[in-house]
Order: sequence, then structure tokens, then C-alpha cells
Amino acid sequence: MTMIAILLTTIFIVVDFSESASECYHAVDGYDYRGTVSMTVNGYTCQKWTEQSPHSHTRTPENYPNGGLGEHNYCRNQAGWSGVWCYTTDSSVRWELCDIGQPDENCVPDSECYNGSDGNEENCANECYHAVDAYDYRGTVSRTENGRTCQKWTEQSPHSHTRTPENYPNGGLGEHNYCRNPAGWSGVWCYTTDPYNRWELCDIGQPDEHCANECYHESDGNDYRGTVSMTVNWNTCQEWTEQSPHSHSKTPENYPNAGLGEHNYCRNPDGGDGAWCYTTDSSVRLELCDIGQPEENCEPANECYHESDGSDYRGTVSRTIDGRTCQKWTEQSPHSHTRTPENYPDGGLGEHNYCRNPAGWSGVWCYTTDPYNRWELCDIGQPDENCACEFPDNMRNVAQGKSSTQSSLKSGKLGPDVGPEKAVDGDYNPDAKSGLSCSWTNKEMQPWWKVDLGQIFSIYEVVITNREDCCSFRIKNAEVRVGNSENFEDNPVCGMMIIGRMTKENPIHVRCGCETPMEGRFVSIQLIDRENMLTLCEVEVMAT
Repeated sequence: MTMIAILLTTIFIVVDFSESASECYHAVDGYDYRGTVSMTVNGYTCQKWTEQSPHSHTRTPENYPNGGLGEHNYCRNQAGWSGVWCYTTDSSVRWELCDIGQPDENCVPDSECYNGSDGNEENCANECYHAVDAYDYRGTVSRTENGRTCQKWTEQSPHSHTRTPENYPNGGLGEHNYCRNPAGWSGVWCYTTDPYNRWELCDIGQPDEHCANECYHESDGNDYRGTVSMTVNWNTCQEWTEQSPHSHSKTPENYPNAGLGEHNYCRNPDGGDGAWCYTTDSSVRLELCDIGQPEENCEPANECYHESDGSDYRGTVSRTIDGRTCQKWTEQSPHSHTRTPENYPDGGLGEHNYCRNPAGWSGVWCYTTDPYNRWELCDIGQPDENCACEFPDNMRNVAQGKSSTQSSLKSGKLGPDVGPEKAVDGDYNPDAKSGLSCSWTNKEMQPWWKVDLGQIFSIYEVVITNREDCCSFRIKNAEVRVGNSENFEDNPVCGMMIIGRMTKENPIHVRCGCETPMEGRFVSIQLIDRENMLTLCEVEVMAT
């Protein structure tokens, strides 16, 4: 009888356990499972996700903040595998799948971070948000806290409304029914498909102060500033400020505008094929990262500013430090005012509601859309001394007519007319082929051009006139160096590598320093890690 009682008790516990609310999930691959099964299909006990023994791994709560991991050993599928699984406590069995029963299509999971039965996570990063009222939430929760289905923002039935993508272009609205907070309410919400319940709030979990913007629009990801820190082969990234296990020159000091820093997030500082990082595996130097697809509507504005009071700030922050939405500068409601674009033509005001400091206050601010709070300051981060330059009045081009060399001379009939001296002859004609006014190398790996200024100068920026008759993209990955070594590879890098939108500018300005210029006699330009021709129609070295 004792054995039977134990068996019946065990059966009761298992049945009760499987019926608990937390065991509910609806994704075919169990991505949204947040239950407490901690045994594999073959009966092995799971290892805690926060432990590295007996199996070391990178599937940690820090690397997968939305994966349901933590100080526990419950089965999960944080990386889009075929099902939920865990590392085991058996040193001879690294991992196994778990049996969590069947998904339930009626289940409203704790985490909506899911985008298909194949485990594609392309929208999961957008479940992350940091504002208390979640105005920045761009996830895919489409049910209210009472379980009602949301109405699409583009539809007017069963509820007609004015919260449309046209009226709130920055609110994350669109041809979808995902919960949003476009108008500065207390939290995310939606109109419901229930004609008797106009709208309700949604439950999207807690904000994350470490949440970063994963949005980027350049095809090579050079403008990516998100927090992915794993490579495509699941190797953990090495911090950019560290030199172990891999020593390198891609440091924040050498690439000040590339988003590097005291972190290990994937970046593309050198104009490669995509975002990448050095890895913590000594046998794998670097690898590309999977940061999703670029968004053509993601156009990060220049958040960089220089003045301590933010008077030169021209970014797109439109919330106050207490989270209130800013009123447009061209509007007089709910607050009438005289801070208009007409009265402050140089203040960066306009048909927008971005924080500004048009009148020399202590910091950037805005009028709010809250009728009971006239204005508030905004948080725009710290000023950057490299954002703006006040160049000295005696700065001049010191390169014209100086001795120059290059890695090769273009072969063929144009060769004699496209030598290195063409880049410093004072002729700015961007028609390389017919104008014969540009230097031109053969197609080769990492071609270079160099000028000897004859003496040491204080160099503030290098201005490059690119060709326009064709092939302006060939300047991509050009790196400028300034220093006193004739072997230019020993000289430090000036400014940012020419990538992304810079290749479309003409002329191209590469800034070496503002208050602190670079000292040097030799200036070089080289295509890094690319096989192509290097064509320079004019190079100006602005110095004192």
C-alpha cells in the first residue's frame, strides 16, 4: 500500500504540475515557454543557465535577456532551435531536448517575442524598451491585459479614431495591431476588436534600462548601435577596449565615431561586409554578427553635440526627463509661447517636437503636451568635444604642390596623366576620365596614396574630392593616416574610415581633431581590406 500511495502521490504531482498556468505556451518550437520542466527527454537533470559546470557555454541571461533564462535550470529555447532544451548535469551529455507537452493555440504567453514556427527571432529585439510609459516599445504583443484582441491602427472598425500612422508618424503605428503608446499615455494600449470595449492597456512586462536601439539602415551596418554581442557561430565577442585574447588596432581611440567603447557589442568600424567583433575564443580571431535586416525608415539623426548647454543639439529626443511628450515648436496648444522658428531662426526649431535650447538656458528642453506641465528639461546624454570644430582662422591647405607617391600607376594610355601629383595640383575637376585631373592606381589589394608635406604641421582635417563621372563607391574603406613616419602604416589613423553615407558626399571631410589637431609631416590614404582602384581628384590637408 505504501508503494501505491507514493506512486499515486507522484502521479498527482505531475498532473498538477503540467496544468499550472506557467506551463502554457503556443509557439511550435516552444520559444515562449516559461514553465518549470527541468529534466530532458532521457531523464537527465538540467544544468542552471547561470552555471558553467559541467558545461561551459554562452547561453546566459546576459547574452539572451529575453530568453527566459535566469538563476534556474528550467528548459528553454532562447535561440530559435527546434524545441526547448537544456545543458545537462551529466558531464558526458552536453545537452538534450525536453518534453514540455503540446503547444496551445489559445495560450497567451508571458513573452510574445516570437515571429513564426521556424523560430525566426527577427522581431524579438524590439520587445526591449526602456521608457516607463513604454512609448519606445516596438514589440508584437497584440492582446490587452484582459485578453482582448487588438484592432489594427489602420482600421476604423469597430472603433473609429484619430490614432493613425498619418497623425502619429513616430508612434510605431502601421498596418498591424500591436500595442503602442503613440500619445504619451501611462502605458501601451490598443483599441480592441470588441465593439463594447473601446480600448484597454496591454501587459508587455517591465522596462529595461539597458535596452538599446537595434534599428539601423546602412546595408553594411556601420550605423548599428545595438547590443548584439555574439557572432553568427555563437562565439562571445571580446570587448573593444581589451587586447586579449586578440590584440588589435580597432580601439575607441583610433575609431572615435564608430560606436566602440567599454563593451563587446558588434560593430563595423572599418567598412567591412557587416557588423562583426573579435571573439573571446583564442582560435577564432573575428567573425560577423547577425544583427537582423536594415530598415530603410531607420534614419538615426545626429545626436552628437558639443556645447555644454546643448545649444547646438540637433537630435531627435522628443521626451522630457520625466517622460512627457514634447509639444511641436510650431504649435500654440496646449501652451502658447514665443519660442517659434520665426523668432529663433538659428535655434534648430521647426515643424517638429524635438528638444532644443534656442534661448541659452541651462540645457535642452521643450514645452510639453501636458496642459499642467508647461515645460521640462530633456536628457540628451553628454556633450562630445569632437562634435563641433571651431577651426583657427589661419588654417590653410598645406598639401598643394607637395611631393606625392602612390602604390601604382594606372596602366594603359591614361597612365602618364594620372600620377599621384594630380591629387595636389589645385584642380578640383571630379571628372576623372575626361578631365585627367585625378590620381589613379591600378586595381590592386589595398592601394595607397601619400603626400610629404616637407615639415610637421598641426592638421585639423583632410578634405578629399572624389570622382563623380562614375564609380564614386570605390572610395569606400579609405583610411586616412597622419604622422611623422615615412612608413605610413606606422602613423595613427585620422578620423573615421570613409564608409556608408560618407562615400556619397563630395567633398569628403575627414576630421583629425578640433581643439587638439594631429601633428605630422606625412598624410596617407589607403583602401583597407579591399581590392580596387584608388582615385583622388584632390586632397587638401587643412593645417596650421
